[in-house]
Formats: sequence, structure tokens, C-alpha cells
Amino acid sequence: MAPASATLLASAIIAIVAIWGTSFAFMRVALPTFPPGELSFLRYGIAGAALLAIAPWTRPALPRRGEWPRLLLVAVSGTALYNYLLTTGLLTVGAGPGSFINNSIPLFSTVFAIVLLGERPGWMVWAGMAACLAGVACIAVGESATGGVAPGAMLLVGSAVSYGIYTVVQKPLLDRHGAAWVVSWSVWIGTALLVPWAPSAVRLSSEAPILALSSAGFLGLLTTALGFLLWSWCLRHIPVSRLSPVLYIIPVVSLGTAWVWLGERPTALSLCGCAVVVGGVLLATRILAHGPVLDLRRALHTRPRPAPGSGPAPSAGP
Repeated sequence: MAPASATLLASAIIAIVAIWGTSFAFMRVALPTFPPGELSFLRYGIAGAALLAIAPWTRPALPRRGEWPRLLLVAVSGTALYNYLLTTGLLTVGAGPGSFINNSIPLFSTVFAIVLLGERPGWMVWAGMAACLAGVACIAVGESATGGVAPGAMLLVGSAVSYGIYTVVQKPLLDRHGAAWVVSWSVWIGTALLVPWAPSAVRLSSEAPILALSSAGFLGLLTTALGFLLWSWCLRHIPVSRLSPVLYIIPVVSLGTAWVWLGERPTALSLCGCAVVVGGVLLATRILAHGPVLDLRRALHTRPRPAPGSGPAPSAGP
């Protein structure tokens, strides 16, 4: 694998943070027009079309017979189920706090990797999980308009769990075939699973306002197709322990975008919950990262050393 330039890698990381950090606001803009199922189909349908257009260059080969079960699980957990739970959860949870709950994905990825690899989790993993769940509880109460618990918070936890499964399961395919292959096939299969919502999605699109349509297009072309290709590409050039802290910047961008653009001002309890979620994720994953929180210059000049059983590549893309 030829090394990529530091400038190119830095540009890709900045693009990932900008795209994924604003995606939660775009989802909130599109949801009043497109229900979760319809928005999920439009998002992955658009992404699938874009990936099909570049297929002559990426040339994703047909999966081998033994790869289909794993690939189907990847598509279900990381595309169809994940996105449906995510968009449904954002109906009652703001874009900023929702992104912080979504940021718990590395925690669940770590837990699933420990289970699958047969390792014994240390106390920091369990303490981090407890802190993360406590933070989610604060967000759930803080985001409720009735003083109770926002139901979308638990759906967002479910989406994080689903994507944590995806992160672990897809790694052997990523190592074998590369980023474009995994992203393309998971999106195509995921789109097929969302076809039941296609007729109503097409009908709503014909009368949807331009901002809602543009938001769906952004989610398909940039968030899904470009964002996940860039992230997977970066993982092939930067060690996981150096790249994963970038994920903790994304919710901050999302919170600021929702505050400025959508006027979604989080409550004090929600902000406290956001901080606790990030602290819990850092506590649980830092012990496995074996490195400082973020040193971009070191990350860009360190080649990855993949090894069997080295754990999953974390991702918290929206």
C-alpha cells in the first residue's frame, strides 16, 4: 500500500469532520418532509446510485459465496437498521445531543470486539459504559418536551449498538477487499432492504420543498458515499489509535451547527449528558488505544500496522 501524503490525509480528515458534523442538522431538516423509512431509502438510494456511477473505476467484484452472510449482516447493521433507528430517534432528540449519543459507537464497537476476540474487559471499559449510559439518560430527560424521557434517546442508543456490530463485522471484508468494495456492497444491499419505502419516498419527493430534497441529497452523496469512502481510506493509512479521536470532534461541530442553523439550544442537563457520554467513551476506549487523545501530526506520519485480532476500526459516521 503506497503511503498517502500528509496534506491529502489532513484534507480528508477535515472533510470528514465537516460532512459528518453537519449531517445531523440535515437529517432534522429533512425529517418533517420525509418519515424515517422514506428518508433512509432516499439517502441510500442516492448513495447507491453514486457508487454505481464510479463502479467502473472502483471495480467492486462480486462477493464470494462464503462472504454473503457476513455482508448481509454488515448491510443490515450498518445501513438499513442503523439509519432507520437513527432517523427515528432524531424525531424527538435534537441534532446536537443526538450526535453525542451517536458518538458512543466506539464504546459499543470496543465491547463487541472484546466479546468476539475473547478478551477480558478491564474495569475502565465497564466504568466507561456506565458513564456513557448515565450521559444518555441525562440527554433523554433534558431533551423531553414534557419533562419525562425523550423516547428517541433509546432508539439512538439502539442505532449506536447496531453500528457497533457493523464496525466489528465489516473489518475482515475491509482488510480483504478495501474501502470501496465494503461501502459499495453494504449500501447496495441496504438500499434493497429499504425498497418497501420506495413508492412513498418517490411520491413525497415530487412535492417536497427544495431544502428537504437538498438535505436528502447531501445525506446520500456526501454523508454516505463520500464520507464513508474517505473514512475507510484514512483507516488504511493511519493507525486506528491515532485516527479514532477525530470522532470526538464531530459532535461538537454538530452541536454548533444545530444551535446556529436550526436554533436548537440544548438544555443544561443535555449539555452535561453530552460531556458525560464523551467522557465515558474516552474512558472505555483509551485503555485499548495505547496513545494520547489526539496528535494529528503524529497520526499523519505514522503508518498503520494491521495485525490479526487487533480489533475493529472504530467509526461514528451518521
